[in-house]
Parts: sequence; C-alpha cells; structure tokens
Amino acid sequence: MKPDGLTVIIPTLNEEKTQILPQILSSIPKNDRIYTLVVDSGSTDRTLEVVKQYQTSVVHIKGQTRAERLSFGIQSAQTDMVLLQHPRSLLPSEAYIYLAQRHKVLNWGGFTHQFDVDHWLLNFTSFYSNRIRPKTSRILYLDHCIFLRKSLIEENLPLPEMDIFEDTYISRLLARSGPPEVLPLASVTSAIRFQTNGVYRQALMNQVLKVGYHLKLSPKWMNKIYEAGLQLNTSYDKGGSANRKDNQ
Repeated sequence: MKPDGLTVIIPTLNEEKTQILPQILSSIPKNDRIYTLVVDSGSTDRTLEVVKQYQTSVVHIKGQTRAERLSFGIQSAQTDMVLLQHPRSLLPSEAYIYLAQRHKVLNWGGFTHQFDVDHWLLNFTSFYSNRIRPKTSRILYLDHCIFLRKSLIEENLPLPEMDIFEDTYISRLLARSGPPEVLPLASVTSAIRFQTNGVYRQALMNQVLKVGYHLKLSPKWMNKIYEAGLQLNTSYDKGGSANRKDNQ
C-alpha cells in the first residue's frame, strides 16, 4: 500500500440510467497521486462501456450488494486515504485534489450534501444531514462521498453482506476514532428516487426504513422495498431474489 495520495472507489451496478457516471469519471483529475477503481457486480447495461473510455481500473465481483463492492474496493485500495464515491453524486475536481494533498491530516468525513433538485424538503434533508446528524449520531450517508483512512477500518473488513444501510455501519466503525469532518465542497446528489417515487412518499419510506434498521428487521426485505421500481443499488430477478453473476 502506498501511503501518499488517494484511491477513489466507485461501486457500480447498471449506472447508465442516471447518466451521471461519465460526469464523475470526467471530474476526477488525471493525477499520478489519484487512483480510480471501479468495482462492478454484473452491470448489464452500458456501464462498463462507459468506464472503458476513461483511464481507470475495473474489477468484477460476484457480490450484488453495495457493501460488498465497497468492501472489495477498500481492501484493494493502493493508498491509506480512500474516497467512497457515491455513483450518483458529483464532486468538483478540487475535492479529489484536496484529499490527495491533505491525506496526512484528514481522518474521516464527507462533503457537504445537496440534491440536484430544489425542493424545501430536500433542502431540509441536506441541512439535517450536514449540520445535525454528523454531530448527534456521527453518521454520514454515502451520498456525502465518505472519505476515510483505510487503516481505520481494515481490521473490520470484509464488511457484512448488508443489502442496505452499509454506510451507517461504516460510519459507526469510523466514529470510534472521532466525529466526521464535513468539508465545504459540495457533493451534488441525484434526486432520482424522489423524482420517481414522489418527494413525500420517498421521504416517508426513508424514515420507515430507518426505524426498521433500528428494530433489526431483515435487510433484504427492507432493500426490496427501497429498490422497488429502480434497482439502483441491487438488481433483483422477477422472483425477488438478488441476481448474482460469476466473476468475469
């Protein structure tokens, strides 16, 4: 493992529908201290064709959950400083450069969250996620684009095969070393779930699922509800089972 620089991990599964992946890959600076690793678990659309157009490493894994993709990426990281790039969040190029330059003094955290749609409830959600949750529960969701030192978490790898709330699990592991730092650069996240399901319906669903998480309900059952109609993080067959493919 090289101590200097930054490894950007992008977990992918059929990302073509949002058309954000090319923007992410274009925004990552071509820099010999910034490494990009795409971890894909069986995309059947043009995701891999898009990735091939950029100078980045790609690995294919069997696991269908985002937790498995992130876990493999962290374990494979070439540097101690790692960025978990949400596949539907955009960061400015300066964000990657900042992490690569400041890797010796940063611990863990994320970027200031905002949605790409202006709506009072979404704006409040981002405010709470930026100002309240990091201080009260020390939790950041993946759409903040979480950065961390690999050394803080590697003894807990691989992560459990969680179908949902893997970012909460990761945050709780990292919180043992202190609170997260929320950097001022913006992580602009697609509001595709809210636009597809309706803002209020999706917001209510999110809160119900959080209660379910604390009640330790089945992650697979909760994720089927969360992914219904979109299948952005996990792909299900017609029978409701997660599709799994062999390594390619």
